[in-house]
Amino acid sequence: MSETDGNVVREVAMMQMDRAERTVTQLVTMTEIAEFAEVRRPTVSNWRRRHPDFPNAVREEGQSALFDSAEIARWLDARPLPPTLLAGGDGERLATYGDVFRRGLELRSLGALRDTLHGDRLLAVALALTALRVLAGEPLTLDGVPDGIRHVANSGRSGEAQALARSLRELPDGIERLLDVVNALVLSAGGARAVERLLSQADRLGSANRQNATPEVVSDLVAALVGPMAGLTLLDPAAGLGSLLLRVAGVVTPAKVQAADVDEAKADLLRCRLICHGLPAEVRGVDALLDGLSAVADVVVVDPPFNPLDRRTNGVPLAAELSPWAEAAVRFLRPGGRAFLLVPLAALRSTPTRPGGLHPLAVDGTLRAVIQLPRRLHSFRVGVEFALLVYGSQPGEHRQLDDVLFCDADRYTATGVEGWVAEVAGWLSMPDAAPAAFTCRGQPRRSLVPADRLTDLRPAAFELARLREAQIALHRFEPELADLPVEPQTRGYRTVGELFTVLPGRKADDSRIRTNDPTGLPIIGVAELTGAVAVGSRSIGTLDLSDAAEVTYAGDVVVLAADKIRAMVDEAGGSIVQSPAQVIRIPGFVDYQQGRPDAQGRPREHPGMTPRVLAALLTAPRNAGRATGSLVRRVDLTRLVLPRLKTGEVVRLDEVLATIEESRRGAAEHLAAIERIQAALVAGVAEGALRVIVDNDGVSEEGS
Repeated sequence: MSETDGNVVREVAMMQMDRAERTVTQLVTMTEIAEFAEVRRPTVSNWRRRHPDFPNAVREEGQSALFDSAEIARWLDARPLPPTLLAGGDGERLATYGDVFRRGLELRSLGALRDTLHGDRLLAVALALTALRVLAGEPLTLDGVPDGIRHVANSGRSGEAQALARSLRELPDGIERLLDVVNALVLSAGGARAVERLLSQADRLGSANRQNATPEVVSDLVAALVGPMAGLTLLDPAAGLGSLLLRVAGVVTPAKVQAADVDEAKADLLRCRLICHGLPAEVRGVDALLDGLSAVADVVVVDPPFNPLDRRTNGVPLAAELSPWAEAAVRFLRPGGRAFLLVPLAALRSTPTRPGGLHPLAVDGTLRAVIQLPRRLHSFRVGVEFALLVYGSQPGEHRQLDDVLFCDADRYTATGVEGWVAEVAGWLSMPDAAPAAFTCRGQPRRSLVPADRLTDLRPAAFELARLREAQIALHRFEPELADLPVEPQTRGYRTVGELFTVLPGRKADDSRIRTNDPTGLPIIGVAELTGAVAVGSRSIGTLDLSDAAEVTYAGDVVVLAADKIRAMVDEAGGSIVQSPAQVIRIPGFVDYQQGRPDAQGRPREHPGMTPRVLAALLTAPRNAGRATGSLVRRVDLTRLVLPRLKTGEVVRLDEVLATIEESRRGAAEHLAAIERIQAALVAGVAEGALRVIVDNDGVSEEGS
């Protein structure tokens, strides 16, 4: 560090220390010490445990120790920043952790201004002052704000000047404190870091703007897919505060940046943020969906607004709500351009289609790729999964509908790999070399969810090879099963809701459920389906039910659709199914099984399905990937698809499954007998009660 730089560091540190000393003492927790000093929480615990001179807590509140912030700042002054942070090349001029702590503490103190300005207004003023300070190139004073705005307007930046004027009109008393913080932040950290630190305090200031920020990893993926943009134009027609636009532009360095948002206040915030980052851009406060934006770009990125609580917004399906954004993104493209649209995964499920059977988000065949993103990407929308849609075509290119590439990055990251962004971007740049386990091609019809597509399109040759391998292993034990003839084929599918009756389980008060009481109605619930208790061990009295008890029929299939699908056949019927378990009933099965004639007195036809086959198909691996939801995986049973099977095939498959069940029971009994003799032999020898006799004829045992 040069002598000049050292002087600057000391001047800034002294200015911050003087300002901190003039402030009324604030109390901070250990978590806040870590936050303001920008270290991990265990680091503060280590400081407190290993250094006897670490300040003592002023008082305890519950489980939290409270410390005097001034004492903590002085103690941290003795801890210099590592060279990597001291000379990070990002404009920082901080010497010690004490400097970092004071800066964070000052940002927290801005919350006191919420009594003067509400959260969104306070954030708008803070960002506008920061932008004006960056443009001025010197510390601001309140009296100098009007002249600063006029100077911006006279320099040919009328759009930015108008945004600053709107944000800084009629400033309330007490705003000097905010101006002090802004001047210090820009001086010590530079404009870009200053504005980002202010935005990081949006929650504390009472503003909800940060909650809609695009996850950084999504922006990184888009940037990797875009690549260098020398001489090209980047557009975001639903920019919000520009979290997606800024990060992508910072990587791909486009020649021109355009942005829009229907909310003029957010557009002003974005203008200020872009000023602080030194990114020239044309920003407009217009509704891009109402043709209020006449723009053409080489790359369009969109993270559109949507309602995360429902699959329908104002009665409109989510896919239909988002399709105008997809159409707008494509409309803004130059020939040969590409558009990227971030949508919730729920919008890709089966939905009313467009003419020709296309999904509403396919946009007339311009969809090129669908990337199912890893779950839990969003800090605020933790229960929502996302997908990235890629649009665009070359000029005059004749594209087939099955050219869409479906990529399951969620399944790929579940393997524990690192660096998935670069790998997934490589799949799109070289689709012919993309791994078949995580990608496939198909048409943009019905569900666009890659996990569904990969399950549906698993080649018959793969399944046949897997069966043959299993038959070879089984042949010496069960030749009949091993020689079962099968052949590959392509068949259609129908949903469970189309074929069967799905009934909900009923809520039952656990306090009223009895154990080993044969006088009540048997309960089948989560405990039975997961194997925690035996079927029939729990029951409930009819008087303990709130209304007439609806019991199962013989042959009903009881299903638990949670982290994975579990199913069992209620052979006897007469049970109460406890929610969240559900019942799938095969229409006409009981009448057929009991030989009841139809209304004309004729023998009933086979219902086309048996409970045993249905339960097996529901729990097959193809349905394991159907669950949705980032935190608790759920399955919509009515939307699961089953293959179309001929009645004769169902009957034969039922016979084979029955044979397998019998063989499994026999094998289990055989294994149990082996385990019992092993346990008895070892226990007898260990206790000294038995000895093994070795003679010419072999090994035997007897009492000693």
